Amino acid sequence: MIQGSELCMEEDKLNIKNCKHNNHDRNIFNKNNIIKIQNNIYPTINTNIQFLLQSVSNELANIDEEFYDISSTKFINENDKKIIYVTFATTSTKMFLKNWLCNIYGLENGLTNATIFRKVLLISLDSDLCQEVINEYKLSCLYIPAGKESNKEIKTNDILRKWNIFVVDILKTILDQDINIFYFDTKNIWLKDPKMLLKNTTLIDDADIVLSNKDIIDHPYHFSSNPLLIYATKASKRFLAKLNFNLKILKNEELSTNIYIELINELCEIMYYGTVCREFSRNDICDMNYCNSSKSNNNKMNQTIIFNDFNILLNNSQKYTIMKRRNLWFLKPDYLNENITQCSLTKVKKVIE
Repeated sequence: MIQGSELCMEEDKLNIKNCKHNNHDRNIFNKNNIIKIQNNIYPTINTNIQFLLQSVSNELANIDEEFYDISSTKFINENDKKIIYVTFATTSTKMFLKNWLCNIYGLENGLTNATIFRKVLLISLDSDLCQEVINEYKLSCLYIPAGKESNKEIKTNDILRKWNIFVVDILKTILDQDINIFYFDTKNIWLKDPKMLLKNTTLIDDADIVLSNKDIIDHPYHFSSNPLLIYATKASKRFLAKLNFNLKILKNEELSTNIYIELINELCEIMYYGTVCREFSRNDICDMNYCNSSKSNNNKMNQTIIFNDFNILLNNSQKYTIMKRRNLWFLKPDYLNENITQCSLTKVKKVIE
């Protein structure tokens, strides 16, 4: 795959081009299309998607060979050095993606050796989004065709469960290529390039998965569900497979807004298949609420990443408002076109400097 290009699927052929230019959108429900839209509304990971994920993830993983110190005892072969940043987007999360892209653009603008975008793999279910972001930011995007329902806001626990199944399937497919994954949500805010953080984290020799701390008072769960650093170990692969199995067998009455986090914490607690779960330091990654808490001893500006765990009961407009109030929203309206937003580097600099 060419860096900054779009991969898509059409009628059992793999293409490197703009999918919209070949009328792919009209064929989403065609019986000959590779991806079958299941009752769970999200695409099923078939052999063709697996091939695409293998191709793009391996290419990205081989970028920036100096990323790790090969003298570290964590790495015993070339595959152990491989890592990519993975995130997802749909039509409903497009504005969060744009806010994150603005965030990173502003961050890299002040770096002498910018490496973030070239390590990112964006998985998009929106037909326009890939071409839009690769033209402007030159990052790698994999467009997986899906129906309108797949691109709507997630408002129920059942849809959230199905979304998490889809995400874990993708992560497991990449992990099976012996590629380490740094998975993050686009609602996260990055104050620093996480390269050094991840490099230092690899010194934790026994870790299979490194998670962020939930850090909310009276919250029953220790770990949050993102961001995650997942090493391509036998244990972590079994962990993700078991996580997806547990998600799939849940009954409707067992669903809750926190069920995904609950399952992750349960598997970590019992060290499923020997999986060792460790946590990022609160000084590196923290919950938005905790970073801004007067009870926190952490200096927000010293964090690497601030993550936002929003409840699905909040709609996108409410989430935008919360992020704006905390000065974590970097987009400004284009007064000539109300449907367009612009990236404000001034707003980014106020947060990262």
